[in-house]
Amino acid sequence: MLGQYNREAAEIRYRVLSFMFLFAVGASCAAQSPLRNHHSAYLAMHADDAVQWRLWDDEVVAEAEREQKLIFISSGYFACHWCHVMQRESFQHEVIAVLLNTRFIPVKVDRELNPELDAHLFEFVEKSRGVAGWPLNVFLTPQGHPLTGSGYLKADEFLALIKDLQVRWENEGEGLARLAAEASRELAGQPSVAGTLPRNEQIDEMRRRLFDTLFSKADLLEGGIGEGKKLPHAPLLRALMSLPAERELSDYLQLTLGAIAGNGLHDHLGGGFFRYTVDPAWQQPHFEKMLYDNAQLAGLYLDAAQRWPAGPWMETGRKTLDALLRDFAHPDGGYITSLSALDGEGTEGGYYLWQEERIEALLPVAEWRIFRMTWRLQGGDEWSGELPIQVTGATGLATTLRMPLSQANQWLENIRQRLWQERNLRTLPRDEKRLAGWNGLLLSALARGSRLEGDAQYGQAGRGLRDYLFSLWDGEWLLRMQEGEDVQQRAGLEDYAYVAQGLLDWAEVTGDGEAKKLAARLVGEAYYRFYRDGHWYVEGGGATVVPTRRLMRDGALPSPTAVLAALGRRFGAASPLIPAQINAILFADPQQVMARPLDYPGTIAEIQQLKKRGSRLSLE
Repeated sequence: MLGQYNREAAEIRYRVLSFMFLFAVGASCAAQSPLRNHHSAYLAMHADDAVQWRLWDDEVVAEAEREQKLIFISSGYFACHWCHVMQRESFQHEVIAVLLNTRFIPVKVDRELNPELDAHLFEFVEKSRGVAGWPLNVFLTPQGHPLTGSGYLKADEFLALIKDLQVRWENEGEGLARLAAEASRELAGQPSVAGTLPRNEQIDEMRRRLFDTLFSKADLLEGGIGEGKKLPHAPLLRALMSLPAERELSDYLQLTLGAIAGNGLHDHLGGGFFRYTVDPAWQQPHFEKMLYDNAQLAGLYLDAAQRWPAGPWMETGRKTLDALLRDFAHPDGGYITSLSALDGEGTEGGYYLWQEERIEALLPVAEWRIFRMTWRLQGGDEWSGELPIQVTGATGLATTLRMPLSQANQWLENIRQRLWQERNLRTLPRDEKRLAGWNGLLLSALARGSRLEGDAQYGQAGRGLRDYLFSLWDGEWLLRMQEGEDVQQRAGLEDYAYVAQGLLDWAEVTGDGEAKKLAARLVGEAYYRFYRDGHWYVEGGGATVVPTRRLMRDGALPSPTAVLAALGRRFGAASPLIPAQINAILFADPQQVMARPLDYPGTIAEIQQLKKRGSRLSLE
């Protein structure tokens, strides 16, 4: 009875507050939003929400402790389909906004700018609910410990959650805070990745376990992992390609690569890949395109072409790189993070979808007939059109119509050009952020592309990207991003790992000694800044509530700690470019204490002389 009375009393208070507060939530508040004109397109798009968002910083935690309010963190990214949906349904919903603005401290986070915080909250939701996704919505205690969270929720579900949570916090706050603190300690107490490189016999055992685990979860009919929505899992595929070429594994990899490239995850008209499909057969994507997915997949398909030369992998890798250079390039250097799932009119997939009658009207009669022979139109449950997927190539068309291969290629190219020119008239919002780590992944792909005959553009693009990454190193710190003089953010662990990997890949292909030296320096700095006494630590993104000791696994992005260990092996224990302290960690003693100065034999003086010269940085 007491619980029911408390809920009824809270409901009455809530209704009174709603009536009084509705007038305060509007343009005047939005005009003062710290998100307005933010350099993050994701944060800026929330400036006019009814929810009065805060930015994530130490003051949020201090205010929560003073007022004993729960912190509500909503983390997402600009290209995310469900992030846009929840914004429209919940964060612009005035009733929900009243409750969040008065009873909680609402915080908006761009996961791409705060990947460490996002990873921590994602792990909490995944472990507590079994599944996590974006937008990631987590409520924290005033001490900063996650209490409960979820991914996307419908407005009525979300409203019910925050009403119930408000009442429980008012009546059971002390006990809830204690439980959240205990859960945080348990989460933070997990072991981190060991620093020492494994012995050969350990590597063999790890490979066997990876193989066994894979085939317990692999989809042997459709390719990929699992029986629900499908993601490409590029780091996993790359790890599998490094294993001995057993027939069963080789068949599975080619099945998966063919399914990824041959169905709806692939943009058959413009090149590149979407982030995932909602179905297990790879047919119906959500339409966000991410730099990190496409950079990894471009390199993966180029490597697949070396392993299986008879497959269509080379063409897929080239077209993916071409799409990245065309669609993701930033005029000031580097490459942007993503292309939105929503077109300029706010329609999911509107940039990529077609009406069949429009294609028929656009193509001459003969080309329309060939289009129907070589393409199919894939429908989606909630789409306003259909997605073109090419099912027959020039060889198949030439065989069917008994024409020369060159003529078949010309027919298909004419069709592609007409559709491309029409699609190019549409608008597609871009997230213009440039992140160091993701650009490092692309440099690795461009290094592979630069080896291809007849494709000088990849080498030229690689040199430009190499110079851009050099510009993010100031001689002491690597920057995660730099947008003009006023917007700078120091890099995190994954940035150091991916940029170092990209520079070393580039150096090994081109013989660029300066890139190799800077790669070694970044490996050393990563160990110095993020590795202590056998454990990896990460930053919390500005506030001090994120446990720093973390286990880092492969996901959509490769584990940065695994990347750094692999880089250490590539440099080797005898390398004069790697400090002795790091060699000790990698090859002998993971408890080695890191301290300044790190000894970079023969390179530290040169590295310190990095100077900016226009768009290039050079070692003197």
